[in-house]
Amino acid sequence: MNLIVKEASIFDTLYLLKLKNDPISLQNSLKQKKVFMARHLIWMANQKIRNKSVFFIGYVNNTRIGLCRFQKIFKLNYYEVSIVVDPHFRGLGYAQTFLSKAIHQFSTNSNLTLRATIKSENNASRKVFERTGFRLIEETNKILKYQLH
Repeated sequence: MNLIVKEASIFDTLYLLKLKNDPISLQNSLKQKKVFMARHLIWMANQKIRNKSVFFIGYVNNTRIGLCRFQKIFKLNYYEVSIVVDPHFRGLGYAQTFLSKAIHQFSTNSNLTLRATIKSENNASRKVFERTGFRLIEETNKILKYQLH
């Protein structure tokens, strides 16, 4: 599998919005409201300006297959990791490789703590994070919290 990972650019903004508003992505998201362009642009700018998040895009044969985001949680000194695979590429076995490569590219510092918050019914995400080495650290109200490192 020739999957490469690149940091997202401003040119990926519409693609990120498309992934966010995908019906399955919304269903699996903790925040299930559809996002509109104006709000998305403001949010993206805020993430970049304040160094809150780093976004990576996965590519197979020069085609985008999804997004992996690392959002800094300043108060608790960790990064929240999330992944969304493009609807056209779901179920094809890319998610774990994509997540692993994004983590490798992002975490040049091995002391970083990475966490993921997943709905308990989102079996696909649970499997991907567990197979990537994340361990369950908390379970409350149908929400699972995983940690790596």
